[in-house]
Amino acid sequence: APEVLKDILAAAGTAPSSCNRRGVRVVTVTERDEKELLAGLLVGGVGWCHRAGALFLFLADETAYKSPREKGWMHWCDVGFVAFPMWLVAESHGLGACYINPNVSWPGVLASVVGPGTCCGALAVGHIPEGRRALEADRS
Repeated sequence: APEVLKDILAAAGTAPSSCNRRGVRVVTVTERDEKELLAGLLVGGVGWCHRAGALFLFLADETAYKSPREKGWMHWCDVGFVAFPMWLVAESHGLGACYINPNVSWPGVLASVVGPGTCCGALAVGHIPEGRRALEADRS
């Protein structure tokens, strides 16, 4: 339901970020064709992520991180802080969530679909098969 997706996305806005830079942008994808395209671009989601109800892509603006001591890695920490409350809200609504690793087959194609930014992974959200709960799902 759209209101559930709004709740999940709103959770991203509650997350802290390094020096309050807000260098991570979240893109929500629910359209079937876009999810199928992303299923071919996100290496960790090949063959399955198109079946999720929604994909939330995490895109970092690396120029938001100025210090040489934080360049190249601080955006990864910020993505963790953004993804975690989204995951919790999804599960509080009875949905399952799965993080998709950030490896992208064709970064240029991804950028043409979702805009600029370093892909830092995605969160696939959807219904859990009947008879299972999120915390009981096999995570092997």
